[in-house]
Formats: sequence, structure tokens, C-alpha cells
Amino acid sequence: MELKDLAKRYGDEIERRKRRLRDFWKGKDIGRPPLSFVPYSLEPRQIFDDANLQFEKAARYFSMIMELPGDNVPVFWPDMGTISLVSVFGGELIKESDGQNQWIKPAFSSLEDVRNLEPPDVMSGLVKEEFDRCRRWRDITDGFGYVAPPDIQGPVGNAILAIKQEEFFIGMYTEPELAHKLLRLCTNVILEVLSVYRKEFGDSFIPVTWPYVWIPDGMGISLTQDSLPLLSPRLYREFELPYVKEIARKTGGVFMHCCGQFEHSLEEIKEIPGLIGIDPSYPLSRIEKIIEVLGKDIVITPGLNSKGIDEFPSYDRYVEHLIKTLPADVRLWYILPADNPEEYFDVSAAIATLKLLGLNHILEEYQEVISKC
Repeated sequence: MELKDLAKRYGDEIERRKRRLRDFWKGKDIGRPPLSFVPYSLEPRQIFDDANLQFEKAARYFSMIMELPGDNVPVFWPDMGTISLVSVFGGELIKESDGQNQWIKPAFSSLEDVRNLEPPDVMSGLVKEEFDRCRRWRDITDGFGYVAPPDIQGPVGNAILAIKQEEFFIGMYTEPELAHKLLRLCTNVILEVLSVYRKEFGDSFIPVTWPYVWIPDGMGISLTQDSLPLLSPRLYREFELPYVKEIARKTGGVFMHCCGQFEHSLEEIKEIPGLIGIDPSYPLSRIEKIIEVLGKDIVITPGLNSKGIDEFPSYDRYVEHLIKTLPADVRLWYILPADNPEEYFDVSAAIATLKLLGLNHILEEYQEVISKC
């Protein structure tokens, strides 16, 4: 299929999915939980050195998504890695010999380096690379699907990539004003990059990188808070929460990802304005505890940590546990595989999950599509 044919072939179905999801975000009953089927083996993320290969793979990936049932909306996210935003501060990029992974050396050796630091050019480094690829994708596909910004790590997450994390954490106690200056700069980078993308891509922009959900622009962004397990509630409240609250106010809300322990800071998280969702990882953070503190209006994407796999060797067994233990009106969004990335999270687990949810009509469509692959 020609890339320009994607928009013509699937445009109407994308609009139908968006209408359904807008209703969901407005709190309406859409008859079942949202479902994102993901063909993981076709993912076009993190192809660092060959943009054309990334575009070709993205076309196959998005075609598969649109043939599958459910609610997944295609989003082109080049994903140069968690280091993308922080690359605007400088720092040496390091690639492994096979080119499949890349890292960055901290741009600063100490917080003292930040004292007289000027704001960086946000359209530089890997941010510029991702931005240019998103523009090319839009142009060669006649605007098919959506484009996403670089991986939106939180302010502390970016700060501990810009400087060695032990230096930053010590600096919270010894040089808090400089720690705050770096966090201010990191927050500004997030907001400015979102602004540049929004101006360039307009209605084709969606500020979501992780997890695989779709949120209308203006209702919130996805924000990774993997620094939460490293911070006490007091440190989170003092050093990160003010900036997260600012980001939430300026973007309409936050769908938070954290794959570590964060139950100890739920009371602080509760203060984030427009907190619309959380992507946790069981058993490090439990859905029962999350809804106890945050309420049942929060949207949750259930996920398992490696320790959770020991308890629930297949994903459907975890879903069965949730059905038995959670209130029936909890707002869950299931993200399911369309191929076999891992033994516990494969097609058989997806089939069993759909049966548990009583979604036989979705199951029939799903099986029909994957049987042709």
C-alpha cells in the first residue's frame, strides 16, 4: 500500500474511534472498557539511523492497528529514547556497536554548572531529529494518524539525565536553589517542545508517548514519573510536584506513567490538577490502593512487573484477579498484544482476556485478523 493511501483507507475508522474515546473521556458509558491492540513485532520506535526504514515499518504497523478491532489510534512516535528531551542541554551521545541502543553522558558534572546556564535551544539535539521525522511522516502520508513529541520524562527524570543522579539528589539538600533552577529549565523544555509541536502539527498532534492510549489535545498529556520511587513524599512535594502541577495546568491534565513504587506518594499525586489516568505496574503499585486514594474516576492501564509475573504467569490471570477484586465501575483501559512479544503477554493471553471480559464479538474480529498474519 502506498503511504498516501493510508489516510484515504483508514480516515473514517480513525474518526469513529476518536468519537468513542472522546465519549469515554467525558465519563460516558461506552459499553465496554477501551482496548488498544498492539502488534509489538512491527513497532517502528527507536530506529535511530534509518528514517526511511522507520517510515516503511510504521506503515505496516499502522495498517495492522487499523485492521484490528478496538480503539487504538495510530500515532507516529519516532522515539529516539528517554534521552531525547535532555539532549538539548548537550552531552555526548553514545551508541552501541550494533546501533540498536543509544545513551547520553551527563551534560553537567555538578549543579554549579547550572548556576549561569542559559535556556537551551529546544529545537536541537534529538528533539530536532524527531521533529523533522514527524514532519516527513506527515508530508509523505498526507497527514495520516497523529504525531507525538519526544518521550515526555518528568522534570526530575530529565534532571538526573542531565547530571549524575547522585549529584542531583545530594544537591537537593546542599544546593536546593540550583536543583530548582535545573528543574525549572527541564520544565520549560517540556512545555516549549509541546508548544512547537502544537504550532507545527495542529490537529494532527497528540501529546501522548506512553502508555498506548489516546487523549484529545487539550485534555492532558502523558508524563513519565519514574523518578517517584527515588523520592520521599517530602522531596517529591518540594522538588517535583510544583512543576508537574504547572505542566498539568498548562496542558489540561496528566496521564501519569510509573513502573515503580509510588504508593508512598499517592497523597501528593492526588494534588495534580486534572490527573486523568495512571499507568502502574503490579505489585510495585496496586490498583486497589490507587483507587482508594484517588477515587474511581481515574483511568488505569493494568500492567505487570516481573514480580507480578511470578504471581500471575499469564496476563489474563491478572485480569481475572482484577475482575474478582475491583469494583465493577473502575475505569480500566486494556492494552493487549496482537502478536507474541512475551510468553505471559501473548496472543493466547489476549484471547483469554477478551473471553473474561465477555467481549466475544471483539474476540471474533481479533482472531480473524491475526489468523491472516
